[in-house]
Amino acid sequence: MDTQLVPNAVSLIFNAVLAAEDIKYKKISGLHAHLYLLCGLVFGAVMHSFKELALSMLPGMLVLLFAYLSDEKIGYGDGLVILSTGGFIGCERSLFVIIAGIVLSGVFSLGLMLFELIRKRKLKTDSSIPFIPFLLMGQLIMLVCLKEV
Repeated sequence: MDTQLVPNAVSLIFNAVLAAEDIKYKKISGLHAHLYLLCGLVFGAVMHSFKELALSMLPGMLVLLFAYLSDEKIGYGDGLVILSTGGFIGCERSLFVIIAGIVLSGVFSLGLMLFELIRKRKLKTDSSIPFIPFLLMGQLIMLVCLKEV
């Protein structure tokens, strides 16, 4: 049995639930996010060395710092999800998911901007899009690329 099957499945389930919340409410449940974080910490502590767990969670810690410094232009929920995902899937895979999520959200944002320009509407510079669905898509792409589906 593949040792990555369980962490990938659990992480995908949490990310799917949180992505749905992020799309619907533009925020996520603190209970779900903290439960995901707790599970990620426990799993990471059992399956990885302390050094590997710390490295896996470093991107999430940085996003949380940026959320604080940007007065939450980046949401704390995004940082918690990235932090939790790192505990489940490790540093390299977590970085892949983050980069894929950023690229996908950038392409989506560009598409929205072009759509608004075609419709000759003024661009809204203060609108936001949920990021967790793009992290979910990034994780799915990572699994397909690594042939773990």
